[in-house]
Amino acid sequence: MKPEKFRSKLYITASVLSAILHFSAASAAPAVTDTAALQAAAATPAQTEITAPRPDHITTDATASAPDTLETTPEQTGEPPDHSAEFKPVQNEFLKEGEGLPGSEIPYEGEIKWTREMRKKDKILAKEIRILKRQRQALSEQRSKARKTQNKAFEEAFKNRQEYSIVFNPSDYTSKTMNANGESVSFRAYEHLVYAEHPYSAENQMLSVYIPEAYFHGKTVNGFTAETAPVFMPNGVGGYMPGEIVEPSETSRHQGANAALYALSNGYVVVSPAVRGRTLQAKNGYYIGKAPALITDYKAAVRFVRKNRRSGLLPAGDTEKIIVSGTSAGGALAALLGAAGNAADYETPLKAMGAARERDDVFAVMAYCPITNLEHADMAYEWMFRSEEGAGLTEAQANASAQLKNSFPDYLNSLNLRDSLGGRLNLSPDGDGIFREYIESLYLSSAQEALDIGEDLSRIDWLTLSEGQAVHMDFAKYRRSLKRLKGIPAFDAFDLSSAENHEFGSAETDRRHFTLFSLGNSGSVALPDPGEEKAKQGKKAALYRSATPIEKLYLEKAVLLEQIEKDKQDFSPYMAEEREIRMLNPMGYINRKGVATAPYWRIRHGALDSDTALAIPAILAAKLRNAGKNVDFKVAWGYGHDGDYDLPDLFAWTDRIAKLKDTTEAILKEKKK
Repeated sequence: MKPEKFRSKLYITASVLSAILHFSAASAAPAVTDTAALQAAAATPAQTEITAPRPDHITTDATASAPDTLETTPEQTGEPPDHSAEFKPVQNEFLKEGEGLPGSEIPYEGEIKWTREMRKKDKILAKEIRILKRQRQALSEQRSKARKTQNKAFEEAFKNRQEYSIVFNPSDYTSKTMNANGESVSFRAYEHLVYAEHPYSAENQMLSVYIPEAYFHGKTVNGFTAETAPVFMPNGVGGYMPGEIVEPSETSRHQGANAALYALSNGYVVVSPAVRGRTLQAKNGYYIGKAPALITDYKAAVRFVRKNRRSGLLPAGDTEKIIVSGTSAGGALAALLGAAGNAADYETPLKAMGAARERDDVFAVMAYCPITNLEHADMAYEWMFRSEEGAGLTEAQANASAQLKNSFPDYLNSLNLRDSLGGRLNLSPDGDGIFREYIESLYLSSAQEALDIGEDLSRIDWLTLSEGQAVHMDFAKYRRSLKRLKGIPAFDAFDLSSAENHEFGSAETDRRHFTLFSLGNSGSVALPDPGEEKAKQGKKAALYRSATPIEKLYLEKAVLLEQIEKDKQDFSPYMAEEREIRMLNPMGYINRKGVATAPYWRIRHGALDSDTALAIPAILAAKLRNAGKNVDFKVAWGYGHDGDYDLPDLFAWTDRIAKLKDTTEAILKEKKK
């Protein structure tokens, strides 16, 4: 190869790789351990097989790599590559002792004298890189083929399942009367209606519809008519278990009627679906309730309502004002439905179950303590609830906790969230910053509301009070007083013991990981310090900029080796697929093109809740606000991991938004996106 041709090809390759290395500086990646070792390795061509020993100067830690770190290119990010370092004289870190004076500069690449041996090495490395790229492609094709085979076998196993009608029968009902907080409420109950034509479990894929009796006589309730009544759709999901139909009840775990009966008393049409959950298993041995079954079932229920209301068979309800509600995992489910309206990702499973061909976007979301954004929830939990040194943790546990905590600022900052004044909600590497102040302000606002109604908070040691005002909170004392309720990690457990591991199983596998951090550390929490890894990566990037052409090719090969190792991990039967993880996280759907995100949101998190970190719903609320949504987000004083404790306030809020004159305009605006 002529030097000119080589250099042209090299500059393109080098610029892309340089951008990759720069972009992934914060992630764990292969590091150049020693400059002299790199020099020595450049003299010996590496083996071409991926199972063979790697070049001596390269060490990799594929398990710690982020999924999208190494594959991001300047073309993908839209940022022009920076070639400046490649054309400027820099200090040559690869000179052997005696081959120049300290501070000497590497010659311009145009001045490098190409020897026969160098050209030979170039050809060998170029061939090895081509082989590695083909191996990556083969792995991808292997994964795709295996997935198709599994899907075909699954559908074959269920090809003879019973078919159901999803046409609503308005004459098949039972009349009921209940007492809702001293008020008599009469309604018609249309119960146990299968909402999909080809359900995998009919008893877990059905819903009940409850309609105030007044609407059948031309009357109004709370200012609503049969045409204008909002549709309230609560889910009964907890812990990602199968969710049961929420039937109207005069009693609840809190004082008075439950949410379904309260909604009926306020003139709402109530539609409550049962949905599949993580423990559900068919007689043929397949698991049929793993992710994303919960959300596809919830969407199918919404489509059932819209189809039958549009046809005129469902007697009442404004399907442009569907309000969904849930608590904990159910809160996460409600948030996901609200964020991912009409998203194309879910069409395949919806079609497979025979869901109605309708829209599944909703008007408003009520989410209590939502456990969502699971692939980042472990980081947020350690940032908020990391135990102090010597608090009963093993060295390995403390090490893992520190790594997760230290990873959270990078993730938070990558979101570019803004407060109401347009300021950045960010964190410094040590975990302090505006976002922490924002979290503290939520607790202080909650405490102030309690003070304003006469509660005595003088004995709370993490609060500073002055003249009836909550003026300061001690974050460390708050953490110690509340105590953590989860292990390390909190959600993606190393031993696959969490409910979330169970939820991310597959049709064939009961439990799987959903973060590379936990997958790579299954059975061990003895991990390298992220600060050290970041420093190594920075050194590697610097070495690349000053490397010779041959050395740059060695580095390119090392990156490919790491990518292959990561691909192998992604293909693990104990790691959930990226699309399945994405389909359970509302963050990626908010204001995405082709997706209709609900315009109205009410999110509550208990001040005593340590089941999940307040940071997670706070991030969700901030992203929704930044996307132009109307968000009512508060910390509820005196409550832990709980929901439905403020039904009068909840339905006062839903009444306000349902009766807004600009409601129709907001809906139409959302549909156009």
